Amino acid sequence: MMYPVRLSRRLGAPAAVLCAVLLALGCPADSASPDSLFARAGRAFDAGDVDGAEQLYRAMLEVDDDDHRALNGIGLVGVARGDHDLAIEYARKAIRKDRKNSEYHMTLALGYGVRLMQGGMSSMFYVGKFKKECETAIKLDPLNTDAHMALLQYYAMAPGIMGGSMQKAIETAETVAAIDPFLGHIADAVLAEIGEDVPGAAVSYEAAAHVDTTSAEGWGALGMFLMRTGQYEAAIPVGKRIARLAPEEPEAPYQIGKAYLMLGDDLDESERWFRLAIDLMAAEQYPDETLHAGAHWRLGMIEERRGDLEAARAQWERALEIDTDNEQVAAALDSLVSVLPDRR
Repeated sequence: MMYPVRLSRRLGAPAAVLCAVLLALGCPADSASPDSLFARAGRAFDAGDVDGAEQLYRAMLEVDDDDHRALNGIGLVGVARGDHDLAIEYARKAIRKDRKNSEYHMTLALGYGVRLMQGGMSSMFYVGKFKKECETAIKLDPLNTDAHMALLQYYAMAPGIMGGSMQKAIETAETVAAIDPFLGHIADAVLAEIGEDVPGAAVSYEAAAHVDTTSAEGWGALGMFLMRTGQYEAAIPVGKRIARLAPEEPEAPYQIGKAYLMLGDDLDESERWFRLAIDLMAAEQYPDETLHAGAHWRLGMIEERRGDLEAARAQWERALEIDTDNEQVAAALDSLVSVLPDRR
């Protein structure tokens, strides 16, 4: 694809929320216009700070409960959290305020998509709704590539009786390429992956990366594809290139560390990259708890392979402090119960 502050009741609800946001952000009160809150919410969301973004969007609604930008923003928060009820409710509210906004219809489509992914017989009720909202988003803005990409995947994966069509998927990929050459290559790669054509997907991801070799975006897509398909040795130089292009981002060092760990022949190098990722997250107050906990979890795996179980336990305990619901880390700690003495 990332906390509310309680103040004195004397302030009143709108002022309390706004002041809470300003205190949390360390910003002067005169900068708390809806536009500035909206801009900061977008930056928070892009950085993965979903909770912080929601707080800012709700602060906007305290100023103006008809602000459809904030309503849509909370809908996107629901999508990011996998909360289809929140996504659908607020996307619908945004659309009622601005029915001709393509982005808002796309948010609603994504909310329906989240519900579809959760499965169950009742989820089939949302199939047509998802497709209809994607089509509406495109009708309102033919250049909405997010909607085109979502519809492309629908065509490629849905059965024919429900409107699926590989020919339509290919035509949609051509439409995307005409709008944005980079995304056109990504669309081709997506179709190749759906068709389990790994070599073809690799060619398309490579082509996407070479549209602009100075951008980390294309290399990132290629790197994640290589990791996803177990091509760890090939992923390492791509990851190092991303790390040079975006030295402040922890994702690339994390993936490099993971690649070395999966190859298993250089634990010291794997540790070095995981520790760099952790340092970057600490320096930027990175909000992605899953990535942060994952780095400590994998450092624990390195220590376990080295035979230092106490060090492994320390890393796994730290990971569980960061992400208390991480079942993989909890299972790793449980595996040490019969081996290490209880320190209580």
